[in-house]
Amino acid sequence: MLKFIKKQWKNLRFYLLSPLIAILILEVLLRVCSSGAIFRKLVARRLSSDQMQCQIDWLRASLFSGVQAEGLRLDLNSPLGRVEFRGREAMCRFRLHKLFSKDMSLKNLRLRNAELGLLNAEGKHILHCRQLAFSAKLQNSHQLALLLSFSQNGVQFSGEALLDNAAELPSLLTRKPTDKEYDYQRVLTLLEKFQTYFHKCEFGENDTRLAFTCRADLRSWQSLEINGDFDLNYGQLGPVLVQKQRGRFRLKEQVFELYDLVWIFESNEQLQASGSIDFKSQTVNADFQGRLAPETLLRLSDVDQQKTWPAFIHCPVPMSFTGRLNIQRFDLQSLDLQLDCSLRSLSIYDSRFQFAKANLRLHKQTLELNDLLLSKDYRRNQTVSGTLKWDFAQHLLSGEMQGRINLYELLEEQGWGKQLQELRHFDDLQFKASLQPSEPEWCKWRMNAELCESEAQVFGLKLEDLIIPLSLEDESIYINQASAKLKQDDIQNLYLQARIDLQELLAAKELPVEIKLELRNENQAGIEDGQIFSAHADCRLNLQKPSFELTAGRAVVMPELLLQAFQKQFDNLYASIDKMIAGSREINLRCRVPEFNLHQPETWLLLLQMQAQDSRFRNLQIHRLQAEAQISSQSAHFRSIEALVNQDEEMELDLVIDFKVPSLRLENVVVKARPELFDAFIFNEEASHVYNQIWQNVRWEQNSPPQISIAELLYWEDPRHDKNWQLKIDTKLKIANAYYKDFPVPEAEVSLLLDLPESLLIEPIVLKTEHGDINARMEFSFRGSPHCSFELFESDAPLDSLALLKSIDDSWLGFLELIDIHPESKVHCQGRFDFTSPMQLQINGNIMAKQMGFKGKQLQDVDCAWNYDKDKLFWHIKQASFYDGEVQNSGYFDFLSRSGESLLKIKGLSLEKTEQAFFGQNGENGEERKNSLTGRIDLDGKVAFLQGWADSPLYLEGDGHFKLQEADLWQVPLLHNLGSLLSLGFFSKDKGGNLGSITELEADYTLQGSRLLVNRFTTDGTIIALHGEGEYAWDKDKLKFTVKGKALKNINLLSFVLKPLSWAFDAELRGSIKKPEWKIRSALNKVFDTD
Repeated sequence: MLKFIKKQWKNLRFYLLSPLIAILILEVLLRVCSSGAIFRKLVARRLSSDQMQCQIDWLRASLFSGVQAEGLRLDLNSPLGRVEFRGREAMCRFRLHKLFSKDMSLKNLRLRNAELGLLNAEGKHILHCRQLAFSAKLQNSHQLALLLSFSQNGVQFSGEALLDNAAELPSLLTRKPTDKEYDYQRVLTLLEKFQTYFHKCEFGENDTRLAFTCRADLRSWQSLEINGDFDLNYGQLGPVLVQKQRGRFRLKEQVFELYDLVWIFESNEQLQASGSIDFKSQTVNADFQGRLAPETLLRLSDVDQQKTWPAFIHCPVPMSFTGRLNIQRFDLQSLDLQLDCSLRSLSIYDSRFQFAKANLRLHKQTLELNDLLLSKDYRRNQTVSGTLKWDFAQHLLSGEMQGRINLYELLEEQGWGKQLQELRHFDDLQFKASLQPSEPEWCKWRMNAELCESEAQVFGLKLEDLIIPLSLEDESIYINQASAKLKQDDIQNLYLQARIDLQELLAAKELPVEIKLELRNENQAGIEDGQIFSAHADCRLNLQKPSFELTAGRAVVMPELLLQAFQKQFDNLYASIDKMIAGSREINLRCRVPEFNLHQPETWLLLLQMQAQDSRFRNLQIHRLQAEAQISSQSAHFRSIEALVNQDEEMELDLVIDFKVPSLRLENVVVKARPELFDAFIFNEEASHVYNQIWQNVRWEQNSPPQISIAELLYWEDPRHDKNWQLKIDTKLKIANAYYKDFPVPEAEVSLLLDLPESLLIEPIVLKTEHGDINARMEFSFRGSPHCSFELFESDAPLDSLALLKSIDDSWLGFLELIDIHPESKVHCQGRFDFTSPMQLQINGNIMAKQMGFKGKQLQDVDCAWNYDKDKLFWHIKQASFYDGEVQNSGYFDFLSRSGESLLKIKGLSLEKTEQAFFGQNGENGEERKNSLTGRIDLDGKVAFLQGWADSPLYLEGDGHFKLQEADLWQVPLLHNLGSLLSLGFFSKDKGGNLGSITELEADYTLQGSRLLVNRFTTDGTIIALHGEGEYAWDKDKLKFTVKGKALKNINLLSFVLKPLSWAFDAELRGSIKKPEWKIRSALNKVFDTD
C-alpha cells in the first residue's frame, strides 16, 4: 500500500510538474526570443502595412505579464492626415483562454509617457497631445472602463468612460465608415479651428483643466451621456480675450447644456450665463447677466462692429445688463438679442451723460433703444428721453426725443465753450425733436425741433420767452419765426425787432432777403430817446450750393450811446472799453459780405468802409478818420487808414488783427509824429512800460516831430497765459532838433528793431554833422540776465564828448564837472550795462581831443584810452602835450570807495609856462621879470588818493622824482628870493648870476595826506651847490623847507676876490606859495679854501 501510494505520488508529481515545467520553458523561450532583434523586427513588420509604419526599440513577451514594449513609434496615414504616435512604455495583457475565440481577448491596456500628433499636408500639427496616459480595463465580459489624460496646448484633459457591450468594440474598430457617415474635411476643419483657438490662448502651469465622465452603449450612440466641468485661464472666445472661464456641461439626448458659466474679461467685465444647444431642432437659447462693454458684446455675437455699433456713441465703463439670446437653425442672421441695460457713464458725440438706461434689442440688422433715458446729472434735472433706432445695414438713425439740457455745457463738450462763453446762461433749454431716418453725421440729419428757454442771458442782455423753431434738412438749418423778448434792468428798456421772410425759401431754395435791424433805447416813460444802431442790407441765401451773400449794407452806429446802453455788457468783453474807445458823433459804415459756401462757414468775409470824427482810441485823440476794413473769422484788416490825431499829427497806416493767433500788426506806416503815440497799439502793460522807457529821456521839438516809417509793428498775446506775449517793431526814424537828456541831436537817422520780451536792437544810429556822420549801435537783451551792449564807432567827425558822457550815467555828473573836453573831440567807445539795482556798467573807449582839462588845467592833443567797470574808472593817456611838455598818465578811480591810483610822467615841461599857469603872468609876487624864465621840468610819480575819507576832501599817498634842467635857478620861483637874500644887497635883484650858475635841480618827493614831502633835493652850480629838504601843506598853503649852500672847492683866488660871498650858509623857507619867506639860520660858517 505504501509502495502504491509512493508510485501514485510520483506519477502525480510528474503530471503536475510537467505542465509547470513546460509553461516555465515556454515563458523562458518567450522572454528570450522576444527580446531579440529578430523578434522585434518580425513584430514590427507584422504590425506595419501600406498605411502604417511601426518601430520598436525594446520588446518583451510573457505569459503572465503580457507584452511590454518601449520606444514604440507608429506613423499612420489617415483620412485626416498623418498620425504620429510615440510611446515610451506600452503594456498589454490578454485573457489566454480567449485568444483563440471570437470574444474579446484583451484584459487590459496601458500607455504611459506617450505623445500623439496629427499633422496636415504642410507638416504642421493640428493636434499634439503630450504626456498622454491611457488605460483600458475589461470589467466583465460586457463593460470596458477607460481612463485618459493628456496635455494639449497647456490644458490638462482628464476623463473616465464606461462602455457597455464592449464586445462590439473590435467590430467597430475594423469596420470602414462610409462617406456618408464621416465628412473628413469637415472634421479636419473643425480640428484646425480648435488648434488655432488654443494657439491664441496663454495657459499657466497646472491651473487650466478640463475633466469629464462619459457613459455609452456601443450598440446605440443615442444613449451617450457626458458630464464634466472646465476651468480655463486666458482663453479666447471668438475675437474676445477671456481672462477666466469656468463652468459645467452636460450632453444628454442630443441636447448640450452649459450651466454655471462664468466668463471674466478685460477691464472688469464679466458674464454669467446658462444655455443649451438642441442638435435636433438646431436652436440655441441662453439667459445671461453681467457687465460688458457694448463692443465686447457685439464681438461675442460675431457681428461686424464697424457696421453695427455707431462710432459716435462711446461707453467708457461696462454696462450692467440682463438678457436673453435666441438663434434659430444655427443661423447668426436670425440672432435675436434682448437686453435691459443701464450705464453709469455714456458719451454721445462727445457729450457726457452720468446715467443711461434703455431696453435694447438687436434683431434683423437693427439696434433698437426703447424707453431710453439719458441723464446729465444724478438728480436727473437734465435728461433726454425717447426712442432711437439704428439700422446698421443701411447705416441710418431715426427716433423721437425730448428733454431738458444745459445748452452751454453741451456746446462746451463739443469744443465750442471758449468761443460761445456768452451762452453759459442757457442752462435750462427744453426741446422736442423728431428725427427721420438719416445718416449719423448730424449735419445730414432730417429733423424738426423746437427749442425753448424761459430766461437766458447773453453778453449781459436778458432774454425772456425765447422760442426757436428749427428744422434740419438737406444739410441746412432752417429757423422759422424765432422770437424773444430782450429786457434790460438798467435805466433803459431795450427792444430788438427783426423780420426775415422765408416763405419762398423752402420752395425755391434761393431767396433774396431784406434785413432791417434797428435798436433804440426808451426811457421809463416809454418815449424814444435816441437811435443806437440801425442797419439795412440785402441778403441772398442759396441752398443748392449752399451759399450766403450780403450786399448794399449800410449801418449807422452811435458809439457813445452804444457804450452807455450796454456798459455792463461791454465791461464783460473789455473791462475798460470806455477808456479804449469813445465817440460823441455817429460812425457811418458801408458793408458787404461776398458769397461764401455754408459748408465752409469759416470762409465768410465782411468788407467795410468807415468814416468817423471826434473819436478816441485809448490815448489817441482822433479828430478825423477814414479807413477800409476786411474782416473774416480769422483776422481783421484795416487798410488805408488816414487819421489826424492828438496835436494835429498825421498818421497813415494799415492795421491787421489776427483772431486765430490773437495779435495786432501795423504795416506801411508813414507818420510825422512822436513815436510815443504807438503805445496805443500795445495792450500789454509790461511791453508798454519797456516801449515808453525807450523814449523816456528823449525830448522833441514841438515844431519838429520825427518822421517815422514802420515796416512792421506786431503785438500778440497768448489768451491762455498773459505772460506769454511778443512785441516786435521794425522802424526807422528821421530826427531833427531833439535831445537825449542834455545831449543835443540836431539831425539823426535811427533804425530800431524791437523784439520783446527778448531784445531791442538800435542799429544804425547815424548822427549827422557838418564834418560827417557818426555811427553807433545799441543792443538790449531782456532774457536771463537783462543787459545792454552799445558801441560808438570811430569817426573823423568831431563830437561833444563831455555832453555824451554826461548822458550815459547820471552818477558821473559830479566827477565830470571837474573835467573839460573840447566840444570838437573824437570819441570811440563800447560797453554794456546790466538792468540791476544799482546798474552795473561796463564801458571802454578812446578820446582824442584838442584840449582836455582837469580843474582848469588843460592838456593839448590828448589821446586817452579809458575803461569803466564795476564802479571803477581806468584811464591811460597815451600821449598829450602840457605846456610844451610830453605827458603820459595812467590810473583808476573807484566811485564806490572814492579811492584810486595814478602814475604820471612828464617830460620837457616849460618852466615859464608852468609859472604863468600856477602863479600868473608876472610870477610868484606879481612883479615883472626882465629876463625870460628858462628851464625844462621832468617829473614822474605814483600816487594813491582817497576822496572824502575821514572828512578829508582829498588824501594822497605816493612818491616820485622831480628834475629841473636847462634853467637859471636864481630866476626860478621860490629860489629867486633866496638869491636876493644871499647877495646881501650888494647887487641888484637881477644880479643873482654873481652867485654863480645853477642849471639843474633834482628831488625825490613823497605825498602824504595833504602834504608834499621833499626828503632831499640837490643842485649843480659853478660857485655854490644847494641841497635841502622840506614839505608843503597845500591844504594850508604852508611852506617849510631848509636849504644848505656849499662852496665848490675848485674856486680859484680870482673868483674868491671877485665874489662877495665867501662863506657857506643854511637857509629856511617859510610862508606860502604866494608869499614865500627866506631866513638865514647861521652866520659865516666857512671861508672858501682856494686850494
